[in-house]
Amino acid sequence: FLNHVARYMQQRDCGCVLVTKEDSLVGVVRDRDLVVRGICEGHNLATTKVEDIMGKEVVSCRDTDDAKAVLSKMANSKVRRLPVLDENERLVGIISLGDLAVHMEDNSDCAKALGYICAVPSGQ
Repeated sequence: FLNHVARYMQQRDCGCVLVTKEDSLVGVVRDRDLVVRGICEGHNLATTKVEDIMGKEVVSCRDTDDAKAVLSKMANSKVRRLPVLDENERLVGIISLGDLAVHMEDNSDCAKALGYICAVPSGQ
């Protein structure tokens, strides 16, 4: 239920939870999903199931992708975190824009990606 996911995020200081079923990634719940799809739409957090609000079209990267490819996916998908899958489509981790910024020598690409992610779509 959503209240369990929210508490999990709070306790672990994380902004998203990956949802798996039988060793396969089936969705993701981000803090924004809880607010926009959960609270704002009037769902009861104690009775609403995760699958009712989770994003089911999950953009991911491979464990073999280089940093620039991951940043490009983040920017194009307007997300700050990506699940990392191995060659067998198994979940092996998650990488965030913050992880990349800390570990890249030149993080100007991270700044550009963040600009794309945060940009307001034209017409709004």
